[in-house]
Amino acid sequence: MPSKEIERKWVVPNKSPDDLMRTAEIAEDIVQGYLGIIQDMVVRIRIATVFKNRQDGMPYPRAFLTFKGVPTGELQATRVEIESILTTTNAKYLLSLCGDSIIHKTRYHIRSPQNINHVFHVDQYLDRHVGCTVAELELKSEKEQVTVPDWCGKEVTGKEQYSNYWLATTKWNWETIHKWDEHMEAIQDGKHKNVSMGCKVDGKCQILENLAKERKPLFPTILGRKSQSEIGRALFPVEMLPESKVVYYKDEGKVMGDAADVDSHMKEHLKDEDNDE
Repeated sequence: MPSKEIERKWVVPNKSPDDLMRTAEIAEDIVQGYLGIIQDMVVRIRIATVFKNRQDGMPYPRAFLTFKGVPTGELQATRVEIESILTTTNAKYLLSLCGDSIIHKTRYHIRSPQNINHVFHVDQYLDRHVGCTVAELELKSEKEQVTVPDWCGKEVTGKEQYSNYWLATTKWNWETIHKWDEHMEAIQDGKHKNVSMGCKVDGKCQILENLAKERKPLFPTILGRKSQSEIGRALFPVEMLPESKVVYYKDEGKVMGDAADVDSHMKEHLKDEDNDE
């Protein structure tokens, strides 16, 4: 069954890698790429390699296939998430299909001293996103109380320009994202000053218009609405991912199934649904 991910996010302005490493219980290197979108769900491939405190004895590196839904909820912090384990060989192959839609980051797991159940995932991005550091915290509900550490800056929960998908699939760097955010906030707050912010005086923000033009998607393709079997075979050929769980779509919902048995699984599932009705 799909799970629900509830996550808040903050910018971290002044934390060096040494500072983060000293306080982190776990640190890992993460490379992740995006294949595109299927019916509003982002398709992500991730390979994560722990290099500090391998305490759980699991084999490293680990690879995952993840489907993430659109943000919902009052804070836009809640999403449907479906995740399956991949072999690293299969994950590397799928990453090779992501084109330039790849991000590389170091993740530090830092436990809150005020609440031992809260572990902040602090991501420091590399390559074209150097300078970007963001803290994420998974919660049980959007209304769960959180003591935000003093090293966290502005909260950016629900802002798509700070999402990993946005970072991976645009040519924007960290400075450009900040500029976009500054102008968007000013417009939403009714405090946008065209002249002082370098925009046209005719009421339109020229800077935002120019940035929007520069936001060219990097991913190779966006998959539209197709049959469940067609999607499965296009993304996950049977011979490539025999052991993996993937998601196939029906208008009323989503179905988990083995890549090696797409059609029979779908028929059985839909038959069960009809009987339930």
